Amino acid sequence: MDTSTFQDYRSSRLSYLSAATYMRLTLPQQLPVTMEYVLYLDADLLVLGELDQLWQARPTTVPAQAAVDVPNPTLTPAGLADLCREHGLDPQATNHNTGVMLLNLKQWRQESLAEHCFTYLERYGRNPGLPHGDQDAINLVLAGRWGTLSPEWNIPIGWRYTKAWQRYPNPGIWHFITAVKPWMSHKPWYPPLRRYASYLQASGWFSPWEYLTWWWQAVSPNLRPALSTVSEDIYRRVRSRLAQAAGRVHRRK
Repeated sequence: MDTSTFQDYRSSRLSYLSAATYMRLTLPQQLPVTMEYVLYLDADLLVLGELDQLWQARPTTVPAQAAVDVPNPTLTPAGLADLCREHGLDPQATNHNTGVMLLNLKQWRQESLAEHCFTYLERYGRNPGLPHGDQDAINLVLAGRWGTLSPEWNIPIGWRYTKAWQRYPNPGIWHFITAVKPWMSHKPWYPPLRRYASYLQASGWFSPWEYLTWWWQAVSPNLRPALSTVSEDIYRRVRSRLAQAAGRVHRRK
């Protein structure tokens, strides 16, 4: 699908979000009319629970269900208070994270909800009026009408939420919500990233050598800060040992 149409909607605040993010608003039109519900999942998730449990919660009386956005639980801290007043919406309405959503496609089609979202994006998406892009547009259109999922189905993982995952011993979904994604930067001393890496290795996506190369490239930028309390000499030794190990694996291929 051509994403050039969505380029102008991209949030300057969240520049790491691609134009493809906005494609989820086209789901009601792209999917067959016989399909009444859909589970939407962002790409930066680690699914740990049974999705069948989540599917059982699909919305029959509301347009969508999602978990409350942990950083911005209402529309006011999300930066939408002025727009709420302009459009007669409650600025204290719950703000939801749209990375995991169960959509009632029938309602979206009948009420042209996607079109209303695009109206907000066209009017306010080219300036800081919608700091979180289409997530803000969806929350404004659905203000006060959401169904709320249990928080374990969208647990934020990132530098501001280093221990959020510990509050949920039986997580459903981990969501790497910050700009630095687990495939870009790896810290093996951080359990959620270590778990991501273990699944990546088991997936077969990389050969053993490719995995080790990825691991080294993702970890090495984080070594100096992590070892800042030890001497430069130890830091160089650690880097040298890791590089030698990578070389031995390569020669055995």
